[in-house]
Amino acid sequence: MDVILHVGAHRTATTSLQHWLSGHCPSDVTFWGPSYLRAGHHWAGLIRRADLLRVQDMVVGARSARRFARMIAVERARGTRSVIISEENVLGGLQHLWDAGRFYPDARARLQRLGDALGQHITVVALSIRDLHDWWCSLLGLEQLRSGITHNAQHLSQIAADPRGWQSLICDIQAAFAPRPLVVWRHENLAGAPNAQLAAMLGQTAPKVAMAPGTAPWFNAGQYGRYRPFSAAQAAQLIAHDHHDLAWLRSGPPGIQFVDTNVRQPDLCVAEGALAGRIEP
Repeated sequence: MDVILHVGAHRTATTSLQHWLSGHCPSDVTFWGPSYLRAGHHWAGLIRRADLLRVQDMVVGARSARRFARMIAVERARGTRSVIISEENVLGGLQHLWDAGRFYPDARARLQRLGDALGQHITVVALSIRDLHDWWCSLLGLEQLRSGITHNAQHLSQIAADPRGWQSLICDIQAAFAPRPLVVWRHENLAGAPNAQLAAMLGQTAPKVAMAPGTAPWFNAGQYGRYRPFSAAQAAQLIAHDHHDLAWLRSGPPGIQFVDTNVRQPDLCVAEGALAGRIEP
């Protein structure tokens, strides 16, 4: 039985995928998403920030790991083919990202603790990535929408100069879960196609086209328009960083299955963008 850990990332249509999976998984695939796992406190003690860890968290985390082991054993006894566990906050919380102004700065420590607790059960890890400039614009736009904050030039310069990006995060994941394979796909290619994302996680051939507009729900999509706080020079830094990381992924690094197929049609992207007045997910 495969146990697939989907770690997000934030702002890559992860919540939309989770809602779709909750009602569309095949009968032999079990999905555990945030609404189920958080409500049951199944993550207790496992994904807390490393600098905030207490002895009590270690005790509670060990208890949570044993609970996960029992849950997985039950699914195996039922004859389940795959269990998908999805939680983007294992990489870090939104508030920490906003405050730090760095790209998942403590992901390695978080993932290492999770790998120590659950790694023996995990068989595949899955990650969705996004153009780094667009990702930061979406993340900061959400902060601006929620808090009304205005991002100053110093903060934006710090973000643009951050040496961490998708390659760094992928190396963090591999350090915690190797030799388990890591499946990676691009938001730009598979957003709006949760069926293709499911196929990627299950190791199946992705459908050639995305789902019809309105078929797959969108959640937490940006209602604030295209928020573009970076200067041209800062944007160029982020774009160059992203191109470097993409080139690395396409070079075929060991242990990574990079799904680089685009199933999104131009007319579909326009139709999805018009839904509910949404401009950018």
